Amino acid sequence: MSKKPLSHENIVQLPIFNDELVLAGDSSSKTLFIRELGSGVRFYSDRYLQESHPDQHLLEISDNSLILDLVKRGLGQSVLSKNLIDQDTPYQILGPQFKREINLIYSKSETSYQVKKFISAINHLFKKNDS
Repeated sequence: MSKKPLSHENIVQLPIFNDELVLAGDSSSKTLFIRELGSGVRFYSDRYLQESHPDQHLLEISDNSLILDLVKRGLGQSVLSKNLIDQDTPYQILGPQFKREINLIYSKSETSYQVKKFISAINHLFKKNDS
């Protein structure tokens, strides 16, 4: 199962940063908090479950903050961005198939001055950080 990149002649994708998803929380817990269908992280949670973890008890939650709080309290596990978890939260690396590129996506025909200024600032910020 792979994620098809967004592609359209009027769409621009500006790569911002690479993100790594990990399995965070109590490794002995059989409770897995998952995001709702359509969520980008849900795609990876489903991938994790397909890789021979069918004995998990699933609880669908549509709020990352709540999931993170439940994981920090030791009430289960979740596939989360490594950038979201603090140093006290245990986690397991899931492998290269759980890495993703985060993009700023916008229309080539964007005319708003504020949006153009925002896009330029983001582009400048992330190019500067890559150096």
